Amino acid sequence: MQKLIHRYLVANGLIFFFELIICLVLFFVVDGNYIETFQTELIFAFTAIIILVNLMIALISFTKLSNAKNKSDISTLKVLGNDIQAAYDFGKIGLIITDDNDNVIWVNNLFRDVEKSLVDSEIYSYFNGLTRFKDGNTDETSIEFNGCYYLVRYLKEANLYIFKDVTELRNVYDETFKHRPSVGIITIDNYQDMANMLDDLSINDNLAVIQKVIVDYAKKHHMLLKKYKNDSYIFLCNREDYDEILKDRFSLLDDLKEEKEDNDFTLSIGIASGIDNYNRLFEMASKALDVALSRGGDQAVASTYEDNLQFFGGQTETKEKKNSVQSRVMSNSLKALVEEAKNVYIMGHNIADLDAIGSALGLYCFVKGVAKNTPVKIIYDEFKLENKTKKAFKATFTKEQINEMCIAPSEALDKIEPKDLLIVTDFHSLETAMYPNLIKKAEHIAIIDHHRRSMTSIDNPEFSYIEPSASSASELVVEMIRYASCQIDVPEDIATFMLAGIILDTNYYRNHIGAKTYDASYILKTFGADNNLADSFLKVELEEYALKNSIMSRATYPCAGVLLTYASNDEIVEQAMLARVATEALQISGINASFVIGRISDRVIGLSSRSDGSISCQLICETFEGGGSYTAAAAKFKDSTNVDIVRKRVEEVIKQYVNGLRQKKIIGGD
Repeated sequence: MQKLIHRYLVANGLIFFFELIICLVLFFVVDGNYIETFQTELIFAFTAIIILVNLMIALISFTKLSNAKNKSDISTLKVLGNDIQAAYDFGKIGLIITDDNDNVIWVNNLFRDVEKSLVDSEIYSYFNGLTRFKDGNTDETSIEFNGCYYLVRYLKEANLYIFKDVTELRNVYDETFKHRPSVGIITIDNYQDMANMLDDLSINDNLAVIQKVIVDYAKKHHMLLKKYKNDSYIFLCNREDYDEILKDRFSLLDDLKEEKEDNDFTLSIGIASGIDNYNRLFEMASKALDVALSRGGDQAVASTYEDNLQFFGGQTETKEKKNSVQSRVMSNSLKALVEEAKNVYIMGHNIADLDAIGSALGLYCFVKGVAKNTPVKIIYDEFKLENKTKKAFKATFTKEQINEMCIAPSEALDKIEPKDLLIVTDFHSLETAMYPNLIKKAEHIAIIDHHRRSMTSIDNPEFSYIEPSASSASELVVEMIRYASCQIDVPEDIATFMLAGIILDTNYYRNHIGAKTYDASYILKTFGADNNLADSFLKVELEEYALKNSIMSRATYPCAGVLLTYASNDEIVEQAMLARVATEALQISGINASFVIGRISDRVIGLSSRSDGSISCQLICETFEGGGSYTAAAAKFKDSTNVDIVRKRVEEVIKQYVNGLRQKKIIGGD
């Protein structure tokens, strides 16, 4: 058709050109007097002839083009006219037309099975997925109907819905997705420690049991398993098996405990899926395993590409690591970072307690000892300190000492440079930082913490020492000072503050303690720490005592061995107060865990929890995007003002968790 139009245009152009030449010839050849006599008549005559000729040519061209188009249309009609529905059927194309009230008035053969019930019905009653067309933000969507998948386009002006059946394509995609690779790593926790403690025969017996359990689990889930170190296995499986393992919630962890009850070994697992690159998957699995180990082991961490980490297990308290190699390595690694830094800043968490400030003071001494010429400052804001800590800090150090050791957060933010090092202690999550903007600006970050790693951990630190088996951050810092390659002196007042941090986090050596906790306390005593002064930092004032009694008077018992209490909705209390009430409630006979709720600001409600090790506070608090350690954890409910609503949510989660434990026979009771 386009060629025909082009041909007629060229022909008309040539005719017009010849007409113009004839006119010029007549004007120049014919005698001038004659032209002057009949000038007007000639002009009109020639003009009329040209117009008439062109009109005739245009009419002929239009007639021929119209006939050609009709022939083309007839040709198309002949090809598709009677078989148009067959073409739609072959392409699996469905058409539905609705009226202005969204009622179906016509469908084609693709929906003939439901045509009788579909016609005269509202289209959204059959296809719920099409409701997204109502807002006008999209004209294309995907839906499922009668076991088939459709890509749907909506032509609003015609009230026409065009359905394209993509079931086969979807099935191919699903089948391909099921066979995407997954990579996992299984490692035996504390293998080296146990190997040093047990004889060869006992080690071999335990390893035989562990290998049998792992191999049986691998067969059950169609894994390709390979042992590549004495304490580690690597495995491959497809995405379908990966999803089944997640649904199974890594029962391998419990299978090992059931196989041999007196077995001191536990397992940690990192697994990754979501992309086809095996190298990247192994990287992701390794990082997931590192997270599992940093959270105390005896758990699994699943890393799905472009999704949040998922945590499984962690139902037992972290076992203390007996060797000192890690402490020495960490001490030397931090020393190297400090020596390279131009300036060093040290920061604790928001509403800093005695352990956060005590460990910061210990790190201040560490930096002074290993790099005497490197300037070091502690980030200090008295309004972001817990009341007891603030009073103790001001009572222990003079104003001149505070000015020498500390710097305001805003000033540090202005001064920090690319070559400076920021050490954060007693926390590892950006949300709990005393001054998050400082972390965002710092290019070199080191983390020292004793809480189990959460999903919101600070990204890409150059140094990370997260050890959940430690009682406190102060204990970790004492270990690093002890194994430093040079002599480090700790003044008596700082040693006392660090001792108070250990006493606080262990509740006077009652909870979460090990041999290293006592070792750290002994080392602080050799530096001159004052037990009585440290104890005085924790003494209760009369108003605080009355508030504790008021909170405890509302105690309820959602499950046997679990205490849940809360402050009045009219009272605003410190998060530290909630923690102290939870700690003291744990001393009541028959209480395995305590949970305390209260408003900590106008629009934030806090939760603090403690346990004797039979219940994981961390797993419960992580349900509310909180975290901590196995026996001590906390969470915050932002934009919440009703304590009673939060209490009911917490009570429900506690019941679900405890019932789950009882089903696994981890704890007793009815």
